[in-house]
Amino acid sequence: MRASVIAWVLWASAVAGASAAGAAGEAQVPASEVKGGRVYRSLFDAGGAQIAIWRWAAAGERAGPPILILPELGLSKAFYEKFAANLQARGREVFLVEWRGAGDSSRPAKGAGGLEALFLGDAPTALRVVLEATKAPRAVLLGHGLGGASAVLVADGMKDKVAGLVLVSVPARYEVPNLAVEKFAGIVQARAVAPGPIALRSWLELPLPFESKSATDLFELLLVHGDAFTSVRKDELRAALGTVAPELVADVWRWMTSGELILRDGPVLPARGLGPALAGLELPVLSIGSVRDNLVHLEHAFALRTAAPKAIQRELVVQRLEGFDSEAGHLMLTDEALIRDLAAQIVTFQEELK
Repeated sequence: MRASVIAWVLWASAVAGASAAGAAGEAQVPASEVKGGRVYRSLFDAGGAQIAIWRWAAAGERAGPPILILPELGLSKAFYEKFAANLQARGREVFLVEWRGAGDSSRPAKGAGGLEALFLGDAPTALRVVLEATKAPRAVLLGHGLGGASAVLVADGMKDKVAGLVLVSVPARYEVPNLAVEKFAGIVQARAVAPGPIALRSWLELPLPFESKSATDLFELLLVHGDAFTSVRKDELRAALGTVAPELVADVWRWMTSGELILRDGPVLPARGLGPALAGLELPVLSIGSVRDNLVHLEHAFALRTAAPKAIQRELVVQRLEGFDSEAGHLMLTDEALIRDLAAQIVTFQEELK
């Protein structure tokens, strides 16, 4: 599988002020020759950080528009590579961006690591790279978790470049999901004055603020709540957690407590709230949620029904009652028992796009 993965590392210089941000929005993605198994690096300003984009070249001729995965915040390629390889084997061309602070991307510069930097800098930059690399007119955006809100915002800002959206546990409306998240956010914010990014691995090893028979710490409660993962696999996933900037935690906390995601202008795209972006969304959307998700509850994900009345919507609930083999919670895309079925559903959705 590794031989078929092409890594693109985009070396980005820091953005200084609004004028530089505007220039970044007008920049063109440099063309790069693509050959299987080789690594390419290109200079591109994504707004204050180096971002890595991974490519799984289609097995044979590419079927349908390319798919760009926009991960959960702080998660690296390691969480998605088996899922991406399954799509690849079905003839799909798959890309994945690692947010600044995760995987092979650099740690964000101070003041350049909030949600604007990721959602309105890293994500649209990645989409432009995908379209340049594949010469496709449009791509499918597959957003996971909180990072999936970027799929909606990019679709809103680059309407003619997006064929459809797959939203996996993405909150269309958000509230603080549980007491554990509230306690975690409070502790992080109290210590956010310390310089440097926050390592998620150590923070998610904090003990729970209440007794639980199904989880031992925040990592298990929020991300792998369910029955899908062995202790070895959990350790692998813990090790793959990235870092986030303190301002990113503060942005997410405001999102949860206000119920709406409001952003300032980003390095590549101008700002717009998630609510208005959803209200104007007219694309086909496949929304996937899990009953065992303790980070994004079903009612938060499926609030899309009313938040995006113009979108052509399809819903998929992951639970045994619906015939799935496992209930993996928020990390359903890493569950080998679910990957095959979820990939098949996503391919069917992609094939129906015009």
